[in-house]
Amino acid sequence: MNNLPYMTVYDPIGYGEGSLDPLGLYLIADQLAMKLVPGVRERMRRVRFLTPMAVGALVTEGLEANPRHPETPPFLVWEWLVVEAIIRSFGDDQDHRVWGLPGSLVVRRAITQYNYVDHRSYLKTPTVFGFHGVYKRLAVYLGIVDTQMRFCEAKGLKLIDRWSRDQGLGDFNHSHNLCAIWRKAVETSLAKTPVRTPGARVQRHWFG
Repeated sequence: MNNLPYMTVYDPIGYGEGSLDPLGLYLIADQLAMKLVPGVRERMRRVRFLTPMAVGALVTEGLEANPRHPETPPFLVWEWLVVEAIIRSFGDDQDHRVWGLPGSLVVRRAITQYNYVDHRSYLKTPTVFGFHGVYKRLAVYLGIVDTQMRFCEAKGLKLIDRWSRDQGLGDFNHSHNLCAIWRKAVETSLAKTPVRTPGARVQRHWFG
């Protein structure tokens, strides 16, 4: 008699199937991710953005934000220049090339409307959605930059050295010609009112 089937409380078939959290791990997902892949988050789709972060930290080392525009620190201006250069370099043929590039849509629109990028035309919360914002946690974890986006010499120089040699640029440091060009571009942008990029002069060849 004990082996006969019996009725239970109604349980809908397939309950949980197709849900965003089928395993019920939402409440512990963040802690689990930190254990399994420290510093990595879902939005980090192109880890190569660590390279322009390292290069930009070196290029902007010692620069200060325009006192009249503290909302645009040097690292953010560098981000504008990088994203704008990539967008300009590919023109209309960029759908597959700029995949995973934070800010690409707003920068494309800014170029069309104003021919430059500034705080008004860029992302509303760049410290969260720009590539510095997206990859900051990982960059800090790896020791490439600190929490203020300042250059960390030990790990940062190692990454820059590998990138520069791969690009055939030799020893990349403050005295390198490209470093001087890029630093001048950031300084020029910071000096404008409002702070903005130099427009059409932003070219991809600046970035190897």
